[in-house]
Amino acid sequence: MNAPAVLLGVIVLTVVYVMLPVGFAVYATWRRPRRVRCPVTERDTVVGVDAYGAGVAAAFGGSSLRVRECSLWPENSRCGQEFLLGR
Repeated sequence: MNAPAVLLGVIVLTVVYVMLPVGFAVYATWRRPRRVRCPVTERDTVVGVDAYGAGVAAAFGGSSLRVRECSLWPENSRCGQEFLLGR
């Protein structure tokens, strides 16, 4: 075997057995809306997280959680999204 073929095989195996499962697991975790306590208004609210972005970031070793929708928007659309830190 030559070195480029082995390297390509390692890359493909890494993507298939590591990156894709991690990305799909994070996506599955965050795809449904969640009920959280808003730190600004102290009321319960329903938020939807950008699950696709979180899954892609996790597949590449990062962490990215952003609110996609919130039941308190548009009144509080400038919130800092601190509640995502506690998860």
